[in-house]
Formats: sequence, structure tokens, C-alpha cells
Amino acid sequence: MFAPFGIPLGKGEVGHEVVGGGTVPVPFVTGDADDVAGTDRVQVFIGGENRPAEMREVSLVLAPYGRPGRAIGVVGVLGPTRMSYSQAIGTVSFVSGLMNELVDHLYA
Repeated sequence: MFAPFGIPLGKGEVGHEVVGGGTVPVPFVTGDADDVAGTDRVQVFIGGENRPAEMREVSLVLAPYGRPGRAIGVVGVLGPTRMSYSQAIGTVSFVSGLMNELVDHLYA
């Protein structure tokens, strides 16, 4: 099982993001999320590839959304290192596309 989440970037808030039934402290994922925000593709961080030591037992599948100068953020899945990556990547890519459409609609 994995947990989807979203992180709005650029607000400077430290707190927790809701993730499918629980929360994840934002500082644990923002380092990897900042790397992804400047790209246009899904990125996968498995175990030791995560920056914080506390995240080395899990995997993150992250994708950016939004438009620079308007609203940007990262959506993703947090799960075990032995998860269905093809399903997680497909889901994150789909949700990222939906968020892009929403941002375009709201800021058109």
C-alpha cells in the first residue's frame, strides 16, 4: 500500500501534509520535492536515494505540477521500497496532469 500526498511549494510553511490516513512532516520530503519542482517529469527516489536519513526505508514517486510564476507544487506517492512502481508512476503522472489542467483553468 502507498499513500498519495501533495506539497504546495514556496509558502515557507513548516507543518505536515495529509497522506492517505496519516501525515508526513513536510521537511522530510521537501528536499526531494524541490529537486522535482524544476523538472517536467516523474522522479523516483528509492530508499537510500532520499536525502533525510529518516526516509531511507521508504520510496517516493514525485511529479511537479503548475506553472512558474503562478502556482507550483509536487504530487507524489510515499510507499515501501517494494511497491508497484508502475502503478505509482502512472498514478502520479495522471494526477500531475490533472493539477496542471486545474492551475491552467484557475489562472487563465
